[in-house]
This record gives sequence, structure tokens and C-alpha cells, in this order.
Amino acid sequence: MSSFGETTGPSSHSGLTHYCAVDSFKKIILNRTLKCTNLSSMQLNDRFEAKRKNLESETRLFFIACFSHSKHEIVPLWKNYGGDCPSCKVALKFKNFCGPTIADDDDYPLKFFPHYGLETNGTKIELNPEEFFCPGDEKSAHNDYMKTLREEGELANYRARVLFKDVEYVKKCEIDKMDNISHLPLPNGHEVQVKDTLELGRLKTKPWAYEVETRIICHTNMKLDSVTKEYPYREAIFLKLADEFFRDLKIILSPWRSDYLKCYVESIINESPIGKEIKDTITICDSELYDQV
Repeated sequence: MSSFGETTGPSSHSGLTHYCAVDSFKKIILNRTLKCTNLSSMQLNDRFEAKRKNLESETRLFFIACFSHSKHEIVPLWKNYGGDCPSCKVALKFKNFCGPTIADDDDYPLKFFPHYGLETNGTKIELNPEEFFCPGDEKSAHNDYMKTLREEGELANYRARVLFKDVEYVKKCEIDKMDNISHLPLPNGHEVQVKDTLELGRLKTKPWAYEVETRIICHTNMKLDSVTKEYPYREAIFLKLADEFFRDLKIILSPWRSDYLKCYVESIINESPIGKEIKDTITICDSELYDQV
């Protein structure tokens, strides 16, 4: 399997919808980038995600882009996302870019995401396999042993750079019970405590289950600040997109759209640098909720 991501759940969805302001869509298609928000950001609706026990600093390593895999539009998503102007919103329904072939084809991700690197303010941030956080000198003492476990043993499933994952909705009390610490055996018979970041970005509490969310989860390779002993904070990073990402894109206009919105969306598409062959596959339609909410 490609280390780019695991797609057993998300690959079954007919499409993935991203709700946003029309000007956000303009940035997405003109720059061919997708904004991924830091998991510790106060912008996230489920605040518990930034407050996972023993992992509050590690959440800064993770960035997410969110989609709904519902077959129908969701009224709260129209209301809650895309800013304060109801008539200036769109829902971008992409064909499923985490299809089943990704499990068998190491080159598949390059079809949609041409670079594993991410960029923010012109600075490239490399992506890395899932890290393990060992206290003190223990990390260097069994570096080779940990490497073997990651590549050949029970930790092989931790390997990740960019993941496609359906969000699991659980009771808050279940999350509170998680200490997010794994105990790994060493060759000398002792154990080492390791912070387990595997579930970061994949769990939300049940009140948000109506969003039926699929995420792109990016794990970055940032180093601890030598003074604060925390990971540096970035509000967002941007995932580069290939033109193929936009093939068969369906742009759904706001339920409260003005007559001007469709013309504006058309002008954005015409202005975009993506190829004409793919532009011709993009469609624009009214919301199924138009004039009903």
C-alpha cells in the first residue's frame, strides 16, 4: 500500500463536498491550492480536537481540509461555512479523489497532488512519516529499534504523510478516557512510553455527526522549539493541487444566491490557469435548497 494514505472508508463515497465563500473558491482554482487548517486552531468547531490529553502540543503538527460525503446538501453547513454573506457562498462537489486505486498504485496520489511538500507563505514544509515522541535520551538509545518496528513490525500501520479519513463521531467521555500513550517493548525487556498521534484529526464528538465528514489530514515535520519545548504554530498550510483534481467538479450555488453569482463563478473558471479540457468538465448548478430556506 502507498504510504500516502489509507482509503478503505473514504473510497466508497460518490463525491466529496467543500462548503466555502466564492472568493475562497477563487483562490483554490486560481492558485491550485487547498487550505489546510491547523488542528489546534480556534476556528475549528469542535474545540476538543485541540485539547487531546497529552497531545495538545502535537496537534500543531496536523493540518486538515474538510469535506462532507453526504449525498445531499446540509443546511447547517451552508449556514456555518463560507463567511457572513449568504448570497456569496458555493459548495464544491469533487469527484472522489481518494478512490480505491490509491491502495494499489503508488503513483496515484500524483494525479491529484503533484507535490508531497506543502507551502505556506512561500516556505516549503516537508511531510514526514508518523513520528514517535520518546522522552529524553531514550529516543536516540533505540532509534534503530523504533525504525525497525515502523518499517517491519506492529507499527508499520503508523506510516503516514497525507491521509484520507472519514471522521468517527464518539462520546466525549470516551475521548476523555484516552491517555494517548502507547507502551512499546524494548529488546532489554523494558518498555518505553510513546505519544500516540494516530487518531489526531480523526475523532470528533457526536454533536457534529450531521456533517458526515471526510478529511485530508496532513502531518508535517516541524521541530520542537528549544525554548518553549512546543511545536511552532501555523494557522494554515496549502496543499498543491494538480489540474486533474478539478475534473468533473460540480459547483453548487448558494441557496440564497443573487443573479450575479453564476456569472461571477463563470468568470473565475475562465480566469483560472487549468487546462481547457478540464474546464469543460466543470458544471454549475443551483442548490437543491434554492428558494426553500
